Amino acid sequence: MDAVKENWTLPTLLLFLPADGTRGGVALFWDPSIVHITNPSIRQFSISASVTILSSGASFTLSTVYGSAEDAIKPTFLQEMKDLVPSAGEPWLIAGDFNLIYEARDKNNDNLCRRLMGQFRAALNQAELFELRCSNRKFSWSNERELPTLVNLDRIFCNAAWDAIFSPCAVQALSTSHSDHCP
Repeated sequence: MDAVKENWTLPTLLLFLPADGTRGGVALFWDPSIVHITNPSIRQFSISASVTILSSGASFTLSTVYGSAEDAIKPTFLQEMKDLVPSAGEPWLIAGDFNLIYEARDKNNDNLCRRLMGQFRAALNQAELFELRCSNRKFSWSNERELPTLVNLDRIFCNAAWDAIFSPCAVQALSTSHSDHCP
């Protein structure tokens, strides 16, 4: 066991937004032997940083987010998302629990807030983002009831500059054994 500890490097915690009970937490972890992190920024709903991959020198902006579950606060979250947009041509990846959908197919029932869906879609369009869709799961959250509501809340988006460097790539969900969300 001691030999394993000596050779094992734990990822570094850059920044975090503390959770409020079971909601709102965001953290950014990395392995300093693989990536270099600079220019960290923490806001109300997000953490952003510049990431450089050491083996290739490729750089991009990474943002991790937690969008509020409260409808009244969602426009504030969307404004912050628009404010995160990097300079033109800079590669950007944004991921997290957006707590919003932009298409009706992202929910398994018709209980939709089309106003917020439109606002989310407009923010994505303004930021020139497109989704890197999960290949093995349609929904990322469940209310875990007998007749569950299923929603795709956890997402990864990128801009064209990021896609030009890192495409093709794949997104796959992990087990939901410890959460109502799948990572």
